[in-house]
Amino acid sequence: MQRRTLLTALPAFGWTTICARRAAAQPSESPSENVDDDDRYPFALPAGTLADLQHQHDPIVMERVFPVTPSTFFRVLAAPEPWPRWLSLVEGVHYRDARREVGCERDVTVLGGGVIREHFIRWTPAEQFSFYVSSTTSDLLAFFMEDYVLRPVAGGRTRLRWTVQLRLKPPFSAATSMAKAAFRNQGLAGLARLATLLETSPNLLDDVVNTTPQLGG
Repeated sequence: MQRRTLLTALPAFGWTTICARRAAAQPSESPSENVDDDDRYPFALPAGTLADLQHQHDPIVMERVFPVTPSTFFRVLAAPEPWPRWLSLVEGVHYRDARREVGCERDVTVLGGGVIREHFIRWTPAEQFSFYVSSTTSDLLAFFMEDYVLRPVAGGRTRLRWTVQLRLKPPFSAATSMAKAAFRNQGLAGLARLATLLETSPNLLDDVVNTTPQLGG
């Protein structure tokens, strides 16, 4: 019955359903080394590499051209404030410290109250932004990572290639393809909102570009 409920809910609630789900039972037997003492992130996930994006089955790939340079677009991705404005799945983003480089981590709160902790494996200003999820409040995720590749386009624009790989844990593994479809739909809608924001909301760029350092490399 629980599995049927999840399969029914995924098309309607998608990623929010997965990340907001919390275990009603005991903490994880193998907590991440990065999990806080308050056990807010009891479920550890394996580290990922960029090779995992392609070698694992059926990655989600989304592309779009944006009306800003790669340097500006990278700053938008690096800043925590814009994410809830364009990606409706996200309620908040918080970096764990002041670093903005490979090895830094941030906590992302999704709709419904779930939290995922992201560990960055690529941080190349104006070029690439990649992370895997190291721990989470959800007992459904088995693996999750994202890769954002930026390429310059004529006219001072940027082509984004956003690749996502995820898997659900048994007994929900069969719903992984549904989860991917839901994430893709919500991701594409978010990219459309972000393009509109960059075209019509100069304050977004003012706030992000002028106040967010572009550290690391």
